[in-house]
Amino acid sequence: MKPASNTRKIALAIVLCSVALLLPIWASLQLSWIQSELNERNDGFEYVHDILRRAEETADQVSHAVERINSSHLPPCSEQERDLMRDIDLESDYTQAIGRIANNIIICSSLDNNEPIYLGKPDLVTENGVGEYFHVLLTRNKQHPLNVFAKDGVAVITDPDLPLDVSLNDNDISLALLVPSANGQQVLASRGNRIDPHWVRSLPKGEERTYNKDGYMVMAARSSRYDLAVLVASPQERIDRRVRHFALLFVPIGVLCGVSLIWATMYLARLRSSFDNRLKAAVRRREFYVEYQPVVDLKSRRWTGAEALVRWRTDNTTVRPDHFIPLAEERHLIHLITEQVISLIAEDLPRILKIDPAFRVAINLSPDDLRTQSTVEMLRSLLALEGVCPGNLEVEATERAFVEDQKISRVLEQIRSLGIQVAIDDFGIGYSSLSRIHSFRFDILKIDKTFVDTIGTEGAARGVMLPIIDIARSLDLHIVAEGVEREEQARFLQAYGIERAQGWLFSAPLSAAALSKELRERSHEAVECKE
Repeated sequence: MKPASNTRKIALAIVLCSVALLLPIWASLQLSWIQSELNERNDGFEYVHDILRRAEETADQVSHAVERINSSHLPPCSEQERDLMRDIDLESDYTQAIGRIANNIIICSSLDNNEPIYLGKPDLVTENGVGEYFHVLLTRNKQHPLNVFAKDGVAVITDPDLPLDVSLNDNDISLALLVPSANGQQVLASRGNRIDPHWVRSLPKGEERTYNKDGYMVMAARSSRYDLAVLVASPQERIDRRVRHFALLFVPIGVLCGVSLIWATMYLARLRSSFDNRLKAAVRRREFYVEYQPVVDLKSRRWTGAEALVRWRTDNTTVRPDHFIPLAEERHLIHLITEQVISLIAEDLPRILKIDPAFRVAINLSPDDLRTQSTVEMLRSLLALEGVCPGNLEVEATERAFVEDQKISRVLEQIRSLGIQVAIDDFGIGYSSLSRIHSFRFDILKIDKTFVDTIGTEGAARGVMLPIIDIARSLDLHIVAEGVEREEQARFLQAYGIERAQGWLFSAPLSAAALSKELRERSHEAVECKE
């Protein structure tokens, strides 16, 4: 191997290992960030929903107080009405006092003080006619500002801080209760000094929203029943702390995953390298052998031939063909295996033909086999054996072997010129099947097991198999069905005129000795081979 090639492989390995390590770490950081924002958002909306619920209850109590006072029809500011005011006040959680108001003056109330309270003009009059006075000092001795809501001559006094009386797990969080319709989003009450009323964007009633503004995650919701909105702002520093907390949990997991991925990749690479070396050794040691799966005449059920299947036994273990054949093709070892297969067939075929001179053996060829002249020479060597004629041989190749390649075309024509028939194997599973039929000359079409399995079902593939049969007939091709496992399938294929089939319904693959024994026991009449 060239040094430059080694250098490229080492560089590629370093890159892949770096990606395998850094990608899980990056994913862990992303997960930490996402989880932190999600938790912060969930916590924020817990505050939002709690405050909005309290604010709506306050508004409900205001409306209830106005209705009860006016529906009592008691003389305004009478002792009876003031007693009713006190009762309503005691029953309400969020009201501080109730009174009568006229010309922006509270003329009497449930308070012990009977002096008039001058409010001035209301800060806001809602569309429902409620006059709202914010941050009012009712008496000289009380320095805590209150809010007054007036409607139909009744004033209800509330403490704006009560809806915001929630327990915070971090002093960095800021809260605000606002009136969305007021100019500048009038703040009824707030906690913390980081609230900007303009953070409350235009929210439809009953909706909520999250957005980032000025280094804060802002959660906002608007009441569906009242002109109220709640805003909670959480600083980015708080989210960053959460990220660090989750990173301490997720990043080690990411590192572990990255290391595990690197280990798994290296382990699989070693396995593949080991398997690669084992395969090369198997070629040198000639560890491959052949089994024969009988091909049956569907009408008479007579065994007319067999497909030669390569097998690999190593260390008392049989390796499945779908495991080693793709690697052998990738490593360009398949032609060496084909040489061994043909060599083994050369040992078996004369014995088989002594029992049935008309018996046909199908040999699988790879794309590499079809690109080399030596394949033609190996087939000629088979024909040179005693008792072997062209009618005793077939070659098979899958659709992917038939590409637009002049070498393949020439080798196929040479094989056909020997009198050996050519079959397209596993037909119908891809690789632009119809175009292959028209581009190359074939004698036999083998229908893939995938389509045979649909017989007796409602599978869509069944609708493909029948047109394939019609196309093969129109091109005067013989048809062999693969993978027949049920009698129902055999009867269906026979009814549609398929001549031959193979599959476990008739026999599993057999050794040459077992095949010969079975042919003798069947004692069918030998047919002379016609060249």
